[in-house]
Amino acid sequence: MGHPVRASAPVSFALWATLLVAGCASRPFPVVEVSPGIFEGYKPRRQADFDTLRARGVRTIVSLQQMPWDIWPERRHALSSGFEYRNVPIMASPLEPGEEAVKRALLLLNDRSLRPVFVHCFAGKDRCTLTVGLYRIYFQDWKPEDAWAEMLGSGFHVRWTLYGLEAYFWSHTGAPEWVRSARAVSSAIQAAR
Repeated sequence: MGHPVRASAPVSFALWATLLVAGCASRPFPVVEVSPGIFEGYKPRRQADFDTLRARGVRTIVSLQQMPWDIWPERRHALSSGFEYRNVPIMASPLEPGEEAVKRALLLLNDRSLRPVFVHCFAGKDRCTLTVGLYRIYFQDWKPEDAWAEMLGSGFHVRWTLYGLEAYFWSHTGAPEWVRSARAVSSAIQAAR
C-alpha cells in the first residue's frame, strides 16, 4: 500500500499563492453608485481597476487612507490615468477620527464640480461607509438609523478596533452649521444653471 502524497511546505505555499493571485486577478472591481455621481468601493490596485472607474465615468478619486505607502503609488497611478486625486486621511481605530478630516471628505463628496467621484478606504467597508453614512444624513436628509442600517448592510465592522468610527457616527448625527452653508452654496449653484 502506498503512502499518501504530501507536498512540501514550499510547494504548498506556491500552490496557495498561485490560487490566491489567480482569484484576485479574475475578480471584478466592485464600484457601487451610492448616489448620483458618488461611487464607493475599496482601494483601486490594478490598471483594470482604474479602467473600471473610467468606464463608470469617474473623474475624481477621494482616498481616505492615511499611510504614505498606500497614498503615493495610488496618487501617481490616478494622475497618470487622468483622474483628479484627493486624499483626506481618516484614522480607523478605537479613537474617533478628526472632525476636520471628516468635514473635508464630506465637502468633497458634495462638490458637484468633482463628480462623478469615487470614495474609498482600504477595504471600502469602514471609513468609506462612515463617510457615505454621514453624507446621507447631512446632505440627503436620511434618518441616522437608516444610514446606520445601510452602513451595516454594506459591511461596516462593529468591533472594538474600529470603535472610534462608530462613536463618531453616533455623536455626529446632527448636521453642523457648515453643512447648512454647504447646502446653501450647492442650491445657489444649481439655481444658477
